[in-house]
Amino acid sequence: MGKYRNGITLAKVAAEAGVSPGAASAVLRNVHHGRIRVSQEAAERVRSAAEKLNYRPSAASRAMSSRRTKQIGVLLPNRSGHEGTSPMSFETILGINDGLQPFGYIMTLVRMHDILGELSEESRIFREQAIDGIVVLGALPDGVRPWLESRFEHIVWCDSNVWKPENCIRRDETNAGRLTAGKLLDAGYDRILWADTPFTGNDHYSKYERRAGVAEAAVRLGAKLSEMSISDNFTWDPAAMDGTAIVAGSHPAAEQICLSAMRAKRAPGKDFSIAGCDDPHFTSWTWRRLSRVEFNRFSMGRNAAAMLLQLLEEEDTTPAPSVRLGGAWIDGDTIKQKQA
Repeated sequence: MGKYRNGITLAKVAAEAGVSPGAASAVLRNVHHGRIRVSQEAAERVRSAAEKLNYRPSAASRAMSSRRTKQIGVLLPNRSGHEGTSPMSFETILGINDGLQPFGYIMTLVRMHDILGELSEESRIFREQAIDGIVVLGALPDGVRPWLESRFEHIVWCDSNVWKPENCIRRDETNAGRLTAGKLLDAGYDRILWADTPFTGNDHYSKYERRAGVAEAAVRLGAKLSEMSISDNFTWDPAAMDGTAIVAGSHPAAEQICLSAMRAKRAPGKDFSIAGCDDPHFTSWTWRRLSRVEFNRFSMGRNAAAMLLQLLEEEDTTPAPSVRLGGAWIDGDTIKQKQA
């Protein structure tokens, strides 16, 4: 039974509030389901009693009684030597945490290189089964998916290359590509230039889906589609690119294109048009003008948390159907209406 250093137990809190220990436990663990139903008035008495007695639950005792640690792992898509390669996961992580907190779960970050090689045997998270389930973010190296599935019963794949009928959530990037290309074609262009870093064969799903969506829009609207590879030494070619309509496959590609254009004294929305398929949160700080598709990564994280909680908390443990989240168009000023 939960106990703090001052000797206050859950039974004492229950007695003070005039309820059963089971009811007090349900209130203090913020459990919203199950056989125990507690009225709002009784719940307030329990919380007041806990505060009055300075009761603090014991995580160890709770884990022993429930056979759960109340901790959830969130796997970050980085690797040894590149610990800071997942800044765009931050918004999603905040959403996951926001979805877990009301149910008393603690979020534990797990780095990708913690599960690669011998490091996985040294981590307490895996050696001691310290988490009840895991949310996996991003693309995975070969062999990681079966490793995870052999160790965790409850997994949600969030914005990941894994896609199954259930327990997966990702952005609808194909529609993002269609939407972005459509906006440029609506501005009067009959040719679209797809611009992004080269494909490597092990890219994030979003890259393939965005490209497919752009191609689909071009075919449907009878436009010509060409491609351009963006690298660190990319140089603006006025003869080939002035007056063009560019779909940037990623935010870094859009930045590289426009920096090169500025060096050539060309301005987006004036000398050429450009639109992005994605809107990381920092775009609103660093480049609010960019015409682009916006995805709510915070909401995606909350949805991922809800999926995992359904597996862990609900009496009916039917897996949640997989979901593709739609994006919204942000009107910037980087699309120039083409003159007839």
